[in-house]
Amino acid sequence: MTSSPTATRAVRLALSGVVAGILAAGALVTPAVHAVAEEPPSLHLVTLTGPGTSAPAAGGSRPTRAALLARQDSVLAGIDAAEPAYRWTTALNGFAVALTADQVSALEADSEVVTVEANSVRPMAGRLMSPEASANPLSRPREEGGRGGAGVVIGVVDSGIDPESPLFADVPYLGPDAANYSGLCTVGEEWPAAACNRKLVGAGWWVAGFGEDRIRSSETLSARDAIGHGTQVASVAAGNSDVSVRIDQRTTGTFSGVAPRARVAAYKACWAAPDPVDDGCATADLVSAIDQATADGVDVLNVSTAGPSTVDTVQRALLGAAEADIVVIGAAGNAGRSALAGHPTPWVTTVGAARGSTLRGQVRVAGGPSLTGASRSRRDVGPVQLILGSDVAAAGARVRDARECRPDSLDAGQVAGKAVVCVRGGIGRVDKSLAVSRADGVAMVLVNDRAGGPSTTSTASRPSSSPRHRVSASSAGYAGAPGPPFASSRCEPALGRRVQQAGRRPVTPAPRCSSPTSSRSVRVSSAPSPTPGHCSPAPRQPAHASVGSRPCSVPTTTGRRRSSARS
Repeated sequence: MTSSPTATRAVRLALSGVVAGILAAGALVTPAVHAVAEEPPSLHLVTLTGPGTSAPAAGGSRPTRAALLARQDSVLAGIDAAEPAYRWTTALNGFAVALTADQVSALEADSEVVTVEANSVRPMAGRLMSPEASANPLSRPREEGGRGGAGVVIGVVDSGIDPESPLFADVPYLGPDAANYSGLCTVGEEWPAAACNRKLVGAGWWVAGFGEDRIRSSETLSARDAIGHGTQVASVAAGNSDVSVRIDQRTTGTFSGVAPRARVAAYKACWAAPDPVDDGCATADLVSAIDQATADGVDVLNVSTAGPSTVDTVQRALLGAAEADIVVIGAAGNAGRSALAGHPTPWVTTVGAARGSTLRGQVRVAGGPSLTGASRSRRDVGPVQLILGSDVAAAGARVRDARECRPDSLDAGQVAGKAVVCVRGGIGRVDKSLAVSRADGVAMVLVNDRAGGPSTTSTASRPSSSPRHRVSASSAGYAGAPGPPFASSRCEPALGRRVQQAGRRPVTPAPRCSSPTSSRSVRVSSAPSPTPGHCSPAPRQPAHASVGSRPCSVPTTTGRRRSSARS
């Protein structure tokens, strides 16, 4: 039978509709295929079996650096890894390298590998003061005699150092040079070779773990201290003796480190971040600094960072330093009597102490709260109007800059004669106080903008109070609300100066000196971070003139070498 053309076309159209429907239905039920992106490689610390060159291996043979590097190359080739950011051969045998998850798994199964640990950032110890410790001052022992650290090199792994401070000047009483130290003075930003001298004998810096892209704009890629923590620790341990100190145009006495005749080598492994809450020390940078200090031959090595409760790569590196006959000191932290020591390993000496000698200031807001904080000011201010920096931005300035009281960000016409609330962060605390002063403000209140933020020690360009805690929206509202909010500041006397310490063995401290570490619950008067016009006789003085009114003395130990900027 022959079909008509019209019928045939109708059948074709019907079939095409059925096929199209099947294809469409298939499109609805076909599962979508999504590409799963792999996690990018991240930095890890890898420790291999066997010691570094600082200690003999089993059987009395000492491994060579070339042999350790060959073993590292073999392990790296087995996982097709990139070139390591760091290699360690002295305090331990290992490296820091970017790894994928699969490479981590492969290394964990390798019999040549002891540990594979992700790089992390630790806070510096001693950034906060425990209220409990302030309220519980203890008795202070005394020791007589001693050599003042003559012939000893103290390596300080921290945030760097201020080379212009008179506490690290070349002075005649240092005595002969340290014969066994072989460290270098690494040139960097704002750090010429002349920054080192017979007192400050070595300097280096490591940043690959923290990341150059994460550091604050005011930081320098050198051993120069942008935070003040490393300068403070080094000054406490080995600052020159009888250095006159002036704060707020007032002489507060003289300062001495525990071992004023000792030399200092600065190993910068801690960095300032845009937000001070993120300041810290990457574990990869810490291990690199410890490894170099061990190779350089320091006699004493101080690490003032928060420690873990387990034996990690940093602790293994410190063990290697101890095996090289280096006295290793770890900070106890400032968490109070009930806190545990930050370094639980037996090869790290941790000195604990407690003292209460804080100069306090109080901001009293009319009809509002009273805020108590650290203050160096010796005079009362007010009542004056209290304003937020963010409400008085200068023409053309960003509100955020005014909020942080950055230079030239405040409108002098609105600030003159008033007290300004400045938020912590971005720039140094003294720079904020100076900005208020230049805008003709009469006082500054420095606050954290989050709970548990960094300490807010006092400044000196204008009478300042620095509450430790976050100022709540309701509290700050008194400054920002319409009408005439007034505040007055009142200075309170310091608590009695008493201290108790314990250590491996006592050594005579220099007059009015302090702990060799950032010890538990201690505020020490020490070299603050660089700030013009606050320290005599040098034209610069660091901003960490600490909250405590006087330094204290604690035991230290003395014993028996090049720093490289491996960035």
